[in-house]
Amino acid sequence: MTAQQVVLGEAGRVHLEPAPHVTVERATDVLLAPVYMGICGSDVHVLHGRHPFAEPPVVTGHEVVARVVETGPAVTAVAAGDLAVVNPLVWCGECARCRTGLVNQCANAAVRGFKVPGLARGRVVVDARYCHRVPAGLDAGTAVLTEPLAVGWHATGRAPVLDRVLVIGAGPVGLAVLWALRRRGAGAVTVVESFAG
Repeated sequence: MTAQQVVLGEAGRVHLEPAPHVTVERATDVLLAPVYMGICGSDVHVLHGRHPFAEPPVVTGHEVVARVVETGPAVTAVAAGDLAVVNPLVWCGECARCRTGLVNQCANAAVRGFKVPGLARGRVVVDARYCHRVPAGLDAGTAVLTEPLAVGWHATGRAPVLDRVLVIGAGPVGLAVLWALRRRGAGAVTVVESFAG
């Protein structure tokens, strides 16, 4: 059976198409079989041609939990059979920011599912540096929330004071921010959301 990939196509269409065959080739490669995918609001923006830097067609998928199928000989972070989440930010490792450890500010960064193909494929190979083992006891349906929760955690960690906080938007990321604020012991938190009536 040919592996498939999910493509956000033109004119707001989503379709399946054959995916390229992938194998472990480098010592740090990890072959993954995605189990769950999140659908982000930014994916919807791509689909409708309203994303600021991504245009269809594109293979979608940046929120994923996957089963490790095989690893290269240098991989120690995960092993075959593990559940893993994937950091969707692809960094170069060579620019000045990467060399100082600021990979999240890479001058050549790309995000899977936007500037580079995403993870919504039957099989996908990524470098081990992007893989994080899911802790024992955490199910895949919960682990798929890792990326949006990480966004909320990072955002709240940038605020110098959390005495009074306003969160604009109660979508998934807004709720992730709310969760992180509570975990960080924030004071008064107000969440504002518009509702169609």
